[in-house]
Amino acid sequence: MRSHLKTPLGQKLVIGFLPIFKWTLFLIFLIVRQSEVTISIFWLFWLLWIFEAVLCIREFLKGGWRWPEFTVKALLILSVALSIQFFPILSEGWLTPLFWAPFLDRLTGPLIVALVIMSNLPSNFIKEFIILRARHKISKLSLLKTIAITGSTGKTSTKEFLKQILSKKFNTAATGGSTNTEIGIAKIINDDLTNETDVFIAETGAYCEGELAKIGRLIKPQIAVITTISNQHLDLFGTIDKTSRAKFELIESLPENGLAVFNGANKYALKMAEKSGKLGLSVIKVRVEDEFKKIKASEDNLEFTLKESGFSLKINILGEHNLMNLALAVCVARQLGLSGTDIAAGLREIKSVEKTLKKVFKSRQLSVIDDTFNVSEEGLLAAGQYAQKYNGHKYLVLTPLIELGNEASSVHRKLGQILGDTFNKILITNRNYLADLKSGSDTPENIKLVTLQDLDIIKQKTPADSVIIFEGKEAEKWLKLLSKSFI
Repeated sequence: MRSHLKTPLGQKLVIGFLPIFKWTLFLIFLIVRQSEVTISIFWLFWLLWIFEAVLCIREFLKGGWRWPEFTVKALLILSVALSIQFFPILSEGWLTPLFWAPFLDRLTGPLIVALVIMSNLPSNFIKEFIILRARHKISKLSLLKTIAITGSTGKTSTKEFLKQILSKKFNTAATGGSTNTEIGIAKIINDDLTNETDVFIAETGAYCEGELAKIGRLIKPQIAVITTISNQHLDLFGTIDKTSRAKFELIESLPENGLAVFNGANKYALKMAEKSGKLGLSVIKVRVEDEFKKIKASEDNLEFTLKESGFSLKINILGEHNLMNLALAVCVARQLGLSGTDIAAGLREIKSVEKTLKKVFKSRQLSVIDDTFNVSEEGLLAAGQYAQKYNGHKYLVLTPLIELGNEASSVHRKLGQILGDTFNKILITNRNYLADLKSGSDTPENIKLVTLQDLDIIKQKTPADSVIIFEGKEAEKWLKLLSKSFI
């Protein structure tokens, strides 16, 4: 929420012309007691509602609505908010809503915020019970090997790759999807871990300092993996040093004989590795060239030879950036005793994580790539590198990044320059940092808000061997709209 409110669109919701104008009317309504003034304000609110309704319908027809994920908690909060406001009003008569218009408009938001805060009180008690139950359960699994993975990016892919490889030898459990919070991990422990589970892989994340320490106390990992440290969550931590400090809490949760595995190509991870060595932990700094040789990357797969065992493989994973995630997984698997044969067998059957640079459609004319799982600076640069393998036109449907803190504008200008040199057209899902993307690009005319017409033109007039990549969660809606035409 805080990250969104710092974006141009988020600020517009709070300090834009329309909300400020409405609050001004509302204050006048509360202060001035002249009937002519209050009646005018009533009608002004209704006129504004009609204007906003027209804008909403227009946005809907353009395909621009963004639907939230409906949960039981969200529906309950919405129902209570509507009941508190509307039922007493409607019971007074059909004219009453007209006179309550200012209150309805301005107080709905604060009421929902208050209800969310109130609903968190019982939720916190339930969460603590679930976590206590998980802590008790995992403490009884004395033979369980626990691996914790964290980092700014690459956590989910590394976890899934490692799970698929280890499953060749061990009964392996892992957190699902991008679940990485203390409560999410606790639920997995309670539901999925048994006495037959050999290895548990936990993806771990944090929204503030102290959270990874809590997760470490819960799962007590023997191995910790740091995928990468970057500017991805600067809005949460403020600086990369603070991000590193928060991630290092996971390393500090390791036992004296614990193993810390780091991305050896990331300078911030290397600093953490040096610090880990001073704690007396076993430390491995992984580089792609330590694990693989004879690397070839095409638009359909990755090819390489395992350096230690000599097995040559072709796997259905896209993008050179995934080689580091694979290398981390291979390294950990070897530390757990898997042979070169087992590792090769796991890699042959490996599958990419859903919505992470995955080809969902291919014709002679156009390849459609789904990378909507998340969006980051590193991911966008990797997408640009991958797009260069195509000889035709290159298109990017991009969700602007919103967790970059004070670096947001400069990062988007940088991306505008680099991606603008690669893609023929960059289509943005919202106006956040659109001006920065344009100002950084040598071809700002090729960067614009996405429309259905743009997708129709790409579908009908694209030359052979072209590619369109969808980046970030908001882009998923546009991917679905394009995909309908291929079914």
